[in-house]
Amino acid sequence: MILRRLSDNLRTQNWLAIAIELVIVVIGVFIGIQVANWNAARLERNTAQTYITRIREDLAANVTDMQARIAYYEWVKAHAMEALAAFERPPEAIGAQFLIDAYQASQIVPRTFGRNTYDEVLSVGGINSISDVDMRRRLANFYLTAQTREVILRYIPPYRESLRRHMPYAVQAQMTRKCAERLGADEQGAPVVTLPEQCSLDLSPDELSAAVAAVTIPEIELDLNRSLADLDSKLTMFQDLIDRAQSLDAYLAKAAP
Repeated sequence: MILRRLSDNLRTQNWLAIAIELVIVVIGVFIGIQVANWNAARLERNTAQTYITRIREDLAANVTDMQARIAYYEWVKAHAMEALAAFERPPEAIGAQFLIDAYQASQIVPRTFGRNTYDEVLSVGGINSISDVDMRRRLANFYLTAQTREVILRYIPPYRESLRRHMPYAVQAQMTRKCAERLGADEQGAPVVTLPEQCSLDLSPDELSAAVAAVTIPEIELDLNRSLADLDSKLTMFQDLIDRAQSLDAYLAKAAP
């Protein structure tokens, strides 16, 4: 329609009308570009908000998981402390509870730190949708710190291998049936570990004596001592990551677009 009027005005040399038509065209193009830009900016903000919401959900899940792991490793440490104390007693004064403590002190719960959403954001280039440079920097620093911490959190002390190499299989088989933690899953499929409050072993006096003699050796005592130091490091790092995750979540809640 505008092109037809412009063509008619050119033939009649109606310059004023031509100028008005050109202004209308320019304004229309400008408004169209602005609308497209506004829409693109709105979509980018929505994308950023979606990512931030999902990252906050991941942080909350990680905090819950790490709190559970703190409880788990405190349980492991309690058994480790009891087992270490038993090494100070004469062999004839050591009972089946020592074997239970020694075995439970070797338990681990290996699981990596959840960062699915952040990895997805990086893989699709979605990080640029988060216009806040300080927010991007905080996210990068947090996940880099978590990745660094995992080197220690995933470390398995030699005590686990040492104990299970020396403890008689018959004892370990009973531990697996009667005393091991139970693995389940929550509504989202995340693993849930249920810890046994108590358990007992059915061993003859000769079996008990042989098992205690096999385990109460200097190598295992030294490895247990090292394992306790590792447990302390893990517990400290879990709490540090919880504090960092909660601090980041508070920042995201306040600074999110």
